[in-house]
Amino acid sequence: MRDEIRETVSEAPIRRLIYSCLSAYGDRRGGELPGPWFSSVFEGIDHAPSAVRLALFRMVRNSELESRKQGRVNFYRLAPFGRAGIEAGRQMLFGEPEMGWDGAWTIVHFHFSKGDRFSRDHMRGILTLEGFGCLGPGLYIHPRDRGARVLEAMGSRDGISVFRGPCVEGENDEELVGMLWNLEDLNLRYEAFLREARSLKKRIATLSDREAFFYRIGVVLRFLDTGWSDPEIPEALLPSDWLGHEAREAARRLYEVLVPQTLAHGDAIMQQLNDSGVIPRGIAG
Repeated sequence: MRDEIRETVSEAPIRRLIYSCLSAYGDRRGGELPGPWFSSVFEGIDHAPSAVRLALFRMVRNSELESRKQGRVNFYRLAPFGRAGIEAGRQMLFGEPEMGWDGAWTIVHFHFSKGDRFSRDHMRGILTLEGFGCLGPGLYIHPRDRGARVLEAMGSRDGISVFRGPCVEGENDEELVGMLWNLEDLNLRYEAFLREARSLKKRIATLSDREAFFYRIGVVLRFLDTGWSDPEIPEALLPSDWLGHEAREAARRLYEVLVPQTLAHGDAIMQQLNDSGVIPRGIAG
């Protein structure tokens, strides 16, 4: 049987792994991590230090990370845009699903100048993270009230309009959901994740700290691979056999069980770097 959770980590882009490390470990150790720490951790899954350094450089350049230099060591922390992505993921994993619904939709329209590709891509990325469906160029909708979160993540209101109200003409709510999101496919993916989660649960007691570190990352990435596509449709519009809530709870339980070993492995890497002089003693993230 394939270990899909572990394979997810091996195949994940370095950028996603950096986000996961800053969320799972860095946030519990002052919010920032030194560059050599990332290189040491990712050697365990065959990512060359040069590739890790390049990914960190690009994430700083793209305003996903902020960096500072102390001595010869570069330290990295999440920038506001990167933080918004992490917080959206945490909300998806740990937030309680909203059961009720007021019947209104959040409508976001944006228009930027032709040369402002960064703002367009940034906006689409945020809307995707928040689960919005696309009705047309620059026009997105969501059944939950997430307009304030979108505006906060963008950091600017120029070129963006946000409305909230019911659908009064055209498709009804159920038809809109069926047009914008494939809930049947999402449910099948949640079902697959639940099978993988049950398999991992049986093996947790045998995992080393290093294995637990990567499985914790894998659990979140594997769940979010489906969760990012889940718009958290109101309960009244979901199929009766919906598995999303059960999958979220399974991912949350595994995450919490694996955290102590995750921290132990991250601390061990930091200690090795201190002992070897790569990071001088007294310098910490």
